[in-house]
Amino acid sequence: GAIIASSQIKIDIKDTFTTHYNKLKVNASDLIIKTLPIIFKNDFISIIQDENLVTYSKKLTSDDEFILFNSDVKKVYNKMRSLIEKPGCYAFLNDVKIKFYDIFYEEYNNVNIPGKIIIDSKDYFKISCNNGYILVYEFQIEGRKRISFNEYINGNKLLIQNNLVFNSGSEEKW
Repeated sequence: GAIIASSQIKIDIKDTFTTHYNKLKVNASDLIIKTLPIIFKNDFISIIQDENLVTYSKKLTSDDEFILFNSDVKKVYNKMRSLIEKPGCYAFLNDVKIKFYDIFYEEYNNVNIPGKIIIDSKDYFKISCNNGYILVYEFQIEGRKRISFNEYINGNKLLIQNNLVFNSGSEEKW
């Protein structure tokens, strides 16, 4: 349909689907309150949308939620943060499903194997990507509760071992 009003919001580097959705709800509410009076007065000029510029999103599947770390770190980070709360994103470590919740990224010209875990902090672990690392602060191991890395290292050994690598996502299905 035609556009009667529009507004913009800033997408922050740490925004996830949920934080952005919440910003959109507030913005839409403000826009409706501002726009309804001009609609009732019929005091507006509508803008016809160019149907050639319309884009559609495909329906997400569980395959879309699987994270591969063999890409640009910003691309991996943006995919993860778009999926984090709903529907979720995960990878496998030694055939154990790990879901990710609180993450960030760090650009670095690394030469590590994509998916390799690096532990150099008590607050997060790093997962190597093509040109940097995904920093994982909070995650969930299949069948367990969501937990921060700091809480996790106080008694668990799965991630503490050297040279662990998340599955690369080859042709083999997990």
